[in-house]
Amino acid sequence: MAITLFDLDAAPPARIQGGESGLRVVIKRVTFDSSYPNTGGTVGEPITAADLGIAGIVQMFVQPAAGYVFAYDETAGTIKAYRSGASGSALAQVANAVNLSAISTTIVAIGTPSANE
Repeated sequence: MAITLFDLDAAPPARIQGGESGLRVVIKRVTFDSSYPNTGGTVGEPITAADLGIAGIVQMFVQPAAGYVFAYDETAGTIKAYRSGASGSALAQVANAVNLSAISTTIVAIGTPSANE
């Protein structure tokens, strides 16, 4: 399975105001699936610029939710999920096949405009 993205307001990616860069900002709701991938080949939930309606991702922020912290891995093109481990230790990545389907959060992505704009 894969993550599910939902539009919050049905608006297309919005131009960032006050700049000449032509970058766009996209805000979406994301719901994770029932089997988080954390194996040798795939680590984190795949997400692409096309999934967001933009040509390229410059930066992505993912809101923490339900005790989980999320991070966009630019190199892998995935959203990784972390949860606290033992008291005082660093956050640990969620184990393979953990069911995160009850977790929903908001992502804010900044990217380059798609060719059809």
